[in-house]
Amino acid sequence: MGFPTVDISNQGQPTNFSTGLNIPIELGGKRGKRVRAALADVSTAGFDYDDAVRQLRATAAGVFIAALSTRDILQSSVKSLGQFDRIVEVNEHRVRVGDIGEIELMQSRVDRDQFKAGVISAQADVYSADLALAQQFGQAEKLSSQMPVPTGNLDIPIHTFDPDALVASALQKRSDVLSRRRALAAADLRIKLAQANLVPDLGVSGSYSHTGIGTGGFEQPADSTLGASLSVNLPFSRWRHQGEVESARASRTQAELQLQSAQIQVEAEVRDAYSRYQTSVARLKLYQGGVLKEADRVLEARLYAYQRGGATLL
Repeated sequence: MGFPTVDISNQGQPTNFSTGLNIPIELGGKRGKRVRAALADVSTAGFDYDDAVRQLRATAAGVFIAALSTRDILQSSVKSLGQFDRIVEVNEHRVRVGDIGEIELMQSRVDRDQFKAGVISAQADVYSADLALAQQFGQAEKLSSQMPVPTGNLDIPIHTFDPDALVASALQKRSDVLSRRRALAAADLRIKLAQANLVPDLGVSGSYSHTGIGTGGFEQPADSTLGASLSVNLPFSRWRHQGEVESARASRTQAELQLQSAQIQVEAEVRDAYSRYQTSVARLKLYQGGVLKEADRVLEARLYAYQRGGATLL
């Protein structure tokens, strides 16, 4: 609405007032297709968020396990250091009774101090693991005065899995695969939208205009008019060069390849994780089956023999 002409020269030219309404009418279901494509994009973003949460959970679980395992390693190292101290004490006694020379005592001390350096490194590893764990809280105070201390142990029951069932479940439920599927569905909707955009649209408009009384050289009576029009756009260039459709099809091909890539990656990750789990279970059974106990018995026997001169320091 507006005033197309307003006489500011006082020559009697009539003032004109007009108002109108233009309504575009989209054909081919464009609006509905835009809404469906946008909703598909929202769904894709939602699964991307779920995948980010999944990865964050995995990271948090990993640093928690690392914090526990570094403590176990430190505990084992401290135990081994105690054995080195025991050897040094034995050698000090053997030197006093003349059973060995000073060189062997010095060698045992050097070995003990070298291992003590490893214990110090293990202590530093515990602190680094705690920092990585505290970082997951996203709070600065957790890095200093309120450093979290993990509690728990790594003793968990052994489970039996079907790798094919694991892969099938991951391909159906993993958020990264679901995100790629939604992206593929959105790409299909984009193709339909691009094709719908080739359909011409209509434009309906109506207007009202009023011209006031003119005087002087512009003398005329007042005049009021109504107007209406119907228009249609003819996108000849778009019909001939369907770049939007071709771009949507290319995006669909890209989304399909990304889905295939995600599926292959997920299957590889699951099978690799299953293989590493099986290997870890086998190693665990080997150690629990007697290796650790037998190693402790061998150590005690060697120490006993060493105290009596029946074994070397090595």
